[in-house]
Amino acid sequence: MGTIKENVLKEIQVNKGITLTDLHTTLDEEKKRSVNEVLNELINEGLITDYRGQYYPIVRHIDAYSKENEKLVEEVELTGLTATELVKVIQPYQDDSLFFDGYELNANNAEYFINRYGVDFKFNQYDYYLEASFDNKK
Repeated sequence: MGTIKENVLKEIQVNKGITLTDLHTTLDEEKKRSVNEVLNELINEGLITDYRGQYYPIVRHIDAYSKENEKLVEEVELTGLTATELVKVIQPYQDDSLFFDGYELNANNAEYFINRYGVDFKFNQYDYYLEASFDNKK
């Protein structure tokens, strides 16, 4: 990521939601000029979202649910995972190019997550889902 892009993403993540006006106060004049371009790029990559005039970081995670009682037993955060990377592993649902809906994981698509994040899948014990939300917990 370029310097401006890194700074913008960091501010959004640290603040867990920030308006464009507040974001501008954190940047110098040179960076302000290209911030809209950077925001659009981060949105298109699925790293942030614009919700009600604030930008929030997208948090993707794998949730493991017990096959025995369907309770959530583990959540593995997938830091920095973009929609561009995901589309190589999972076919998105129609109208969900940024992977906000839940996606069931299986042995066919698990290898990517094993290699990149070290996820230890136990498909005989748990059902796994790729899920996403925006982080607005300040």
